[in-house]
Amino acid sequence: MKKTLFLIFLALTLQIYPGNITDYTINTGLLKLKEHNTTYVGLRSMFIEGVLYRASVDPSSLRTFIISDADSQFMPMGIDNICREIPHTSYAKLLILYKSLIDNNTNFSGLTRIAPSFGKSFLSADMCPSKSEFDLDFFKVAAGAEHGFPIILFVSGEWINFHKESFDYLKELGDDGIINILWGNHTYKHLYKKDVPVNANFLKLPDIDPISDITDNEILFLYKGLGFPVFFRFPGLIADKKLATAVYELGLIPLASDSWLAKGEGYRDGSILLIHANGNEKAGIKKAIELIKSGYIPGNILKEIGKSSK
Repeated sequence: MKKTLFLIFLALTLQIYPGNITDYTINTGLLKLKEHNTTYVGLRSMFIEGVLYRASVDPSSLRTFIISDADSQFMPMGIDNICREIPHTSYAKLLILYKSLIDNNTNFSGLTRIAPSFGKSFLSADMCPSKSEFDLDFFKVAAGAEHGFPIILFVSGEWINFHKESFDYLKELGDDGIINILWGNHTYKHLYKKDVPVNANFLKLPDIDPISDITDNEILFLYKGLGFPVFFRFPGLIADKKLATAVYELGLIPLASDSWLAKGEGYRDGSILLIHANGNEKAGIKKAIELIKSGYIPGNILKEIGKSSK
């Protein structure tokens, strides 16, 4: 799987490298920084100007980094073995939980709650491809409620490409810390066909390569300066055992929801609330704005996960 693009990204050493990325490859394993003996989970490898780097995850904080192979020692292994090696980390705990849902045929679309949540619930918004303008009013209300208002944005590549100015606006909000955005992968194409039943749609369509649709969006995220996305959301929350297993083996953490606001679903501690902020779901946006104006501030999922890893 070879991809090529130009990007500027922040490496773990905090030096800025412009570069031409080639040979973007699924390559999972553990890696240790040579100087600090710190363990990370490597998920993808790539060459930048002929030098090998790895898209990696801190298994305790779930923050992601691009790490030079020259500064680390890589031990290739599958996700099952990674979880066995670091079972007490937040990363492994979440993936082990997701794997249990798959094995028990309980829920293929992802985790619906985060526990322990320390009394918090978590707000997520999907940015699926849309011809509509995004819900600017929602983001203005969120920005005015609290500096660093936390939200998980699951963004499709086609939305980014079709709404460049809107994307730039959101990225600036995030970069400036006005809204604390955790960028999540919602696939590149997010293909949907109106004449196909929903349970056979999205990534289950025969003319979609699910792996490429996911990794193409990873590359776009790097190109756009969003970092590597370890959190993933299935388009339409539609998945089967085959798709769920494939995403697990990619080392991604799928988040679903037990509180789709437009459907009138309530929420509780640990809930992952879901809205669409791409202009296509006004009922959910209205409820989210009402919640925020009533004093609701969601939890920061990385902070809460960090607490549980201590």
